[in-house]
Amino acid sequence: MSDETTLAHLFELAIKLERSTASLYQELAAMFAHEPDLFEFWQNYAQEEVRHAQGLERIRADISDDLLFAPADPTILDKA
Repeated sequence: MSDETTLAHLFELAIKLERSTASLYQELAAMFAHEPDLFEFWQNYAQEEVRHAQGLERIRADISDDLLFAPADPTILDKA
C-alpha cells in the first residue's frame, strides 16, 4: 500500500469504496433473485460501480509517479 498521505492512497480508497459498493449491490441482487425487476435494478447498480472502479484505475494508470506519490489534499483525505 502507498503512503497514506498521497494521491495514490486516495485513489486506492476510492477504488476500494467503488468495489465494496458493487459487492453490496450484488448481495442485494442475490436477495431479490426471485424478483426479476429488483434483481436487474441491483445488478445494474453493481455493474455501474464496477465501471467507476475501472475508470479510476485507468485514470490512475495515466498519472505520472511524481504526481501520484505527491501529497494529496489533507481535507479530501480526511473526507475519504
